[in-house]
Amino acid sequence: MYRHRTPVFFVGTRPEAIKLGPVIAAYCALADHDPRVLCTGQHAPALVRGILVDLGVPEDLVCDSDGIEPSDLTPDIVHNLARMVDAISTDRLLTRDDTDYVVQGDTTSALAAALVGRLRGARVHHVEAGLRSNGPTPHPEETHRRTIAALAAVHYAPSAAAAEHLTHERVQGQIVLTGQTGYDAIDLVRANAESGWSSDHFVGPGSLFALVALHRRDDRDGRLDRLACAITHLSRQGVVPVVLAHGSAPVDPAWAAALGTRHTKPIVIPGGLHYRAVHALLASQRCIAVVTDSGGLHEEAAYFGVPTISVRKHSERANLRLTTMAWQPEEVARALGAIELAPGHRIRFAGVFSSPSATATASQIVAAHVNSYAIRP
Repeated sequence: MYRHRTPVFFVGTRPEAIKLGPVIAAYCALADHDPRVLCTGQHAPALVRGILVDLGVPEDLVCDSDGIEPSDLTPDIVHNLARMVDAISTDRLLTRDDTDYVVQGDTTSALAAALVGRLRGARVHHVEAGLRSNGPTPHPEETHRRTIAALAAVHYAPSAAAAEHLTHERVQGQIVLTGQTGYDAIDLVRANAESGWSSDHFVGPGSLFALVALHRRDDRDGRLDRLACAITHLSRQGVVPVVLAHGSAPVDPAWAAALGTRHTKPIVIPGGLHYRAVHALLASQRCIAVVTDSGGLHEEAAYFGVPTISVRKHSERANLRLTTMAWQPEEVARALGAIELAPGHRIRFAGVFSSPSATATASQIVAAHVNSYAIRP
C-alpha cells in the first residue's frame, strides 16, 4: 500500500525563490498532492512570495514566517524554523522521520532547515549541491555548502563538476545530476509572457551600460574606494554604471557617485528590484559587462552571454564562460579595459549547468526525484 508523504520546501532568499520556484511548480504539476512551502523571512517575505507565485507556485501553499533577521545566529534561525514546522504540523506529517525537506544553495536558511530536518530525522534533499570554490571564501557560503552536504541524504548536482566534488568527498546518500534550476526560471518567464520591463526604464535609450553589484562590503585598506576608481574606466568611456543595491547592504551614495564622471552619472537601483527587471537589463544588447561578487547574478549574466568580472578571491563559478576573475582593484581595471565598448549580440548560454536530459528540465528532474520518495510505501 502506498501513501503520500508531504515534502517541505524551505525558501529564505530571492535566489532560493528563483531556483526553487520552478521545482515547486513542477512538483505541483507532477504529483497528485500538494507540498508545503515555508518562507523563512531571511529576505522580505513579500518579495520571496511574489517570485514564487510569478513562477507558478500556488499562493495558498506558501506559509510566511514572522521574519528572521539576516544577522541572527544560526541557532536562533533553527529555533524559529522548528517553531514554523510545528505550527503547520497539525497532522504530524511534518515531524515523522519519513518527511522530506528540500533546501537550495548555501544560505543561512538552507543550513538551518537542513539542521532542523536532520535533527528531526527527516530526509534532506539539497538542490544545487556540490558547488565548491576550493578556498576559504566566499564566507560563510562555502562552509554552509559543505555542512549541508554532510547533512543531506539526496544531492542534486547542477553540473558534472559538482557531482565529482561530492563523489570525491564521499558524501553519504544519492547524487543526482540535474542541471541548473535557476535557468528554468528564466526560461519560464521568457516563455510565458513579455515581462513588461525594459532597460529603457532605467537607462536612457542608446546608452551603453554596465551592471555593478558589490554587496560584500569588504573595505579593508580602502578597497571599495579603489574599486570605484577602477570602475570609472567605463564611465570615462561614456558607459553608464548601473548599481544594483542589495537589500541587506545599502549603497553608500558617495561611493556610488564616485563611479561616475561629470558627463556620465551612475544610476543606483534600490534593493528589491523585480527579477524580471534584472533579466531585462541583462538581456539588453546595450549591457556590455557585469561587475559583481554575487554568484547568482554571475550565473544569470552567463545565461544571457554578458561578459562578467567576478570580484572574488575564489569562486565556485569560475568556469562559466565570459568570466574574468579579479579581486584586486588593479585587476578589475585591467579586465574592464579589455571589454568591447559596443552593443553585443547575446547568445543564450547552454553549457556546464544545462539539463542532462533531452526531455526534462532540471526542475522536472528534481521534482520527479522528490516525488519518488513521497509515494514510497
